[in-house]
Amino acid sequence: MKHADFGKALFYVSLALVATVAVFAVFFVQQTYRELANLQQRQDHYARQLERAEEELAYRENYHRHLLENPEFVERVVRQKLGYARPGELLFRFEQRD
Repeated sequence: MKHADFGKALFYVSLALVATVAVFAVFFVQQTYRELANLQQRQDHYARQLERAEEELAYRENYHRHLLENPEFVERVVRQKLGYARPGELLFRFEQRD
């Protein structure tokens, strides 16, 4: 009879050990999943930042190319940004009110 009690006890100890290992495995898998989700969010954020930076670079390269190759564009930029005018032109400047 003692042999049967020992077998039952061993079965329950083994069952408890398996259940404990399963709980820890679920905990670690859940933690790893949270870390993966966090890394994916960061990757998406950095991908959007990279996309915006590439768009800005393309815009600036296009602007620079126009400054080098297009005299009409240069004239327009100088007139708008620096307020230059041709001889005999009259410029009107208005104050912006907030």
